[in-house]
Amino acid sequence: MQLQTIQNELIKSFDFDNTLDILEKLGENYTKTDLENIARDLVKLLYQSREMEDVYFSSGYLEATRSYIDGTEVNYNLSFSLEVSSSFSYELENSFRDEVDEKSIIKKELEELLKLNQNEYDKDDENYLAFTNISKIEKMLILLD
Repeated sequence: MQLQTIQNELIKSFDFDNTLDILEKLGENYTKTDLENIARDLVKLLYQSREMEDVYFSSGYLEATRSYIDGTEVNYNLSFSLEVSSSFSYELENSFRDEVDEKSIIKKELEELLKLNQNEYDKDDENYLAFTNISKIEKMLILLD
């Protein structure tokens, strides 16, 4: 489907009048044309990001999303959103990285995988897949060190 068709369909079904009423009550100065242009630009960004599965863009109060459904449908969504949020941050006593070293986790997993492949190869020394896996895993372990 062409970009302009998607833009027109979303804009045609969007309630800009209600959105403008809410924005006016908030003291925001937008025109319908402003919102339509923002919507067109957001949809264009979504459209140009086709290789990404789920995409989200926002500008001001408008949000646009695109997602694939079961690999057979594309869903575009345009929405108006007011966000009220709260956040809190604090420093950890010990760094998360210190407790969970990704490299050591990967190394441990590779060592276990190596052991499994070695056992399979020991059972059948003509198991070419296990032999190939062993050499590849050993190379990965060397690179990790």
